[in-house]
Amino acid sequence: MPRNEPIDVPYSELPDSPRKQFDAEQGFTAVRDVLCQWSHADRLAAQLLGGPKIDSGGVSWRQPARFPGVPAARVQRVQVIPFHPQDVSGDGGGTDLDGGMNRDAKHDLAQLTVHYATGDRQGEEAAQPHPDGLEVTETIEPDIELTALPADRLVWGAQPDGDGIRAVPSLQAPVKLNAGLAWVVRFHRVPGELDRSLFELLGTVNDRPIVSRHFGYRFEPHTLLYQSFNATRQLSAEGRGEWTITLRLGYRRNARRSDDSGQGPLLEHAGGPRPLGWNGLYDITAGDFKTIHRKIIEQGEAGIGPRVLLYPPADFTRLRLTAG
Repeated sequence: MPRNEPIDVPYSELPDSPRKQFDAEQGFTAVRDVLCQWSHADRLAAQLLGGPKIDSGGVSWRQPARFPGVPAARVQRVQVIPFHPQDVSGDGGGTDLDGGMNRDAKHDLAQLTVHYATGDRQGEEAAQPHPDGLEVTETIEPDIELTALPADRLVWGAQPDGDGIRAVPSLQAPVKLNAGLAWVVRFHRVPGELDRSLFELLGTVNDRPIVSRHFGYRFEPHTLLYQSFNATRQLSAEGRGEWTITLRLGYRRNARRSDDSGQGPLLEHAGGPRPLGWNGLYDITAGDFKTIHRKIIEQGEAGIGPRVLLYPPADFTRLRLTAG
């Protein structure tokens, strides 16, 4: 489980802290009340909230603090008030808002009320913990693929007028609709710059099994096609910048049957039909999906050569997806 970055301000927690809440729409929230020296309160609040920091190594990014045991819950805001101030009456007549109404009081301690949340869950699945400590939501959406079928081997059915066999014109070649699904994975509050893998892996398929953290489904190799991504960045008034990154992956099993007729039982593989995925092509003659290969000539005769992959395989863990 990811750990928080060190805090260099000493603090203690009040006896009635923390307070947790579980909500069907808003997810997990929590509040902690901590004490520190008044002179150190601003520094502690800044370290809890995270954001850009400048040191001898240059500019870097500090992650917002995570709630212990719930890494997806991060600090959203911090409220600072005096703890048992010595002057509870104030000066009573101040008008200098820059200095504050109680500007002459000498506070020893500050109470920080720290609010944690997993983020806005409206209209989405609840976020699940991620090995990188990110919030992740997943949805399943309908998707469809069109396969153009060649007409050179198709003929019309028998005609009542006895015209005999008539070929289907190429202009009337049918299109096969392959109903499928799209797996949409959304990463919330991603710091830093966009990873180059988001661009480089477009149009590839998974080279190893990938597991959905929400649905518990295991996607076999070559069944996920990385189709597109969307990235939105939000900048706060304090200069904090975080990305919301959405991946869209098309899912195709394209299971192969056990014989060339297309009528045999589905070929079993690891408890289910063997998936050819996106690298299986529909064979109109067999009425089934098959692999395709290069044709080779050996001793004057044609043979089946190496397999042709329409979509190159790639390591999808580079996209922060989980192998399994």
